[in-house]
Amino acid sequence: MNRTGDGLDEGQASDAEAAPLDRSPAGGAPHVDVVTADQLTDLLAQRSDVLVWFTTGWCVPCWEIAPHLDEFAVAIRDRLLLVAVDGEAGTELLRRYQVAAYPSLLLFHRGVRVWQRAGAREFSAAEFAGTFVPLLDALQDPDLASDAAADDGPAPPPPRPERTVLLPDLPAGFVECRVSGPDAAAVPSQQVGPGPNDLPEGGELTVHLTADHRNDPPLDLTVLDGFAPDTVDRLIISKMPVSLQNLEGFPALRRLQTLVLQAGSTVDIGPADLAAFPHLVQLDTFSEGADVQLTDVVVNGGWALPELRRIAPVTDLDAPQPIAVGGTEPVTDAEFADRVRTGLVLVEFTVAGAPTCEAIKPVLGKLAEDLPDLPVLALDVRRSHAVTENHEIAVVPTLLLLRDGHEIWRSAIGDETDVDTTLTRALQAAHRPAHRPAHRTRQPALPRPARTLRPAGDALPYQLALQPPGFGASAVTDVDHGGEVAVPAGWSVFVQIYRSADDEPFDWTALDGFGPDDIDALTYVDENSDGVAAQQAATAATRLTGLRRLEIHSRALADHWGEAMTTLRRLTWLRVLRLSTFDIDELSDVSLGALSEALPDTVINDYWSGLSDA
Repeated sequence: MNRTGDGLDEGQASDAEAAPLDRSPAGGAPHVDVVTADQLTDLLAQRSDVLVWFTTGWCVPCWEIAPHLDEFAVAIRDRLLLVAVDGEAGTELLRRYQVAAYPSLLLFHRGVRVWQRAGAREFSAAEFAGTFVPLLDALQDPDLASDAAADDGPAPPPPRPERTVLLPDLPAGFVECRVSGPDAAAVPSQQVGPGPNDLPEGGELTVHLTADHRNDPPLDLTVLDGFAPDTVDRLIISKMPVSLQNLEGFPALRRLQTLVLQAGSTVDIGPADLAAFPHLVQLDTFSEGADVQLTDVVVNGGWALPELRRIAPVTDLDAPQPIAVGGTEPVTDAEFADRVRTGLVLVEFTVAGAPTCEAIKPVLGKLAEDLPDLPVLALDVRRSHAVTENHEIAVVPTLLLLRDGHEIWRSAIGDETDVDTTLTRALQAAHRPAHRPAHRTRQPALPRPARTLRPAGDALPYQLALQPPGFGASAVTDVDHGGEVAVPAGWSVFVQIYRSADDEPFDWTALDGFGPDDIDALTYVDENSDGVAAQQAATAATRLTGLRRLEIHSRALADHWGEAMTTLRRLTWLRVLRLSTFDIDELSDVSLGALSEALPDTVINDYWSGLSDA
């Protein structure tokens, strides 16, 4: 198909087609073909079971899982066809299946969708097998197959006709309206103001409400009264304590298709609450009380037949509970400070149901039993936003060792072996008399104040996004234009730059419109192996003294990083630094060790230690 140029033999590519990492959406997975919407329709008619991977060329988590998906595709080829869809080229499919995040995985049985989930949670071929083989086994049940044939999941309403919407005067900076056409990838959404605004056929109107301490008078939902009936297609609400019941009765929302309720905004969502929103097909929420058995709505990127949901959860809200086993104990944001205030405490930052997190639970449980005086706590990052944000947790599972409330060691954990080696070494060091209490500590991050950005240029040569607090927050606001952009208090500003192997070098002067304190996180992905990418990114970061997180993923070999390493040592204000190459598994331990000495307060590749001999 469009990556190999050849057709599929019974839905699978041959071993001879394997190729090195390229810039295609499925780069790193040579046995996974990228298909168009028409090709996917044909494959779904031909094959019994098909797994569809929605990805893009700039999605870093997609790149991380690509080699594992590729290995899984080869191992399971006799039972399952795995193909990829480029999210930027397959916008028709995005709308049809309510795909709003990358990566997303959708399982089809006999032509119909039966299971869907957003996010990367498997990081080995064995973990992918652990998720999908039980699903394939269950689909052998004729009764379940019959249920699947009768229910293809939430179906979007027909596209809207061409129309003109009249928008009211609204509080600037706190109510944002955007219009998008049917092909959002080809024509990005446009911010619009009061007065008449024309929408093409299939176009959508998005309204984003943000409430914080700057609202005077306080912002409330009555601003929706200013919109004409049936006009709003997508509604995003930030920092406003509302529920679905609060939204009933607004005529503007009668045709609402997508609802995004950010941090702490919803309670007790069940099927009965959807009666007032017959067109709703997509819901994003962080509510613990959400009833995720909503058969007609994709919740947090996930949907499945009930029988399959019990086998492989599709959202964190319906993952197996409790999250702790053995001697470990689950805690919440409210309990965290008191539980870690005194003595030595180990905390696992986890996601319920994630395979890598589930794999280490027995090891942590045994550790808690073997060390009864060591409290071992488990904190679910999807429910405990404040602690996760303060400690800048970016990957799960991550283990933190704290003494008297202060972080003295952390490490991302890949498997049970990591627990037995790195953690055991840290615990031994922490118990030595020399480290009581002479260890270094790392303080939590402080929330960012509200601010205004002024990126230069009408079309931005990079991805600019605003993200609310919370691990993996799905309600990201993309900014695709220059000019003035209001950033609410507590939100982070992300800039991602992607350079393919065929692209000209990135012009770093494009960031000159940002002030030193404007950008919180900068990610630079470069598939070119010319050896200068890391140094250019590091040099650009020296001007961004407010930068908290820097990621550089370069195809250049590790021995090309010498000058970059020297420059990176100057970035003493960084709190998180992630470096990787595409040609080797990791950079030299010696190089990273020297970098750690120069940046003693920076978490480097998800590891930090205040224990000199850990």
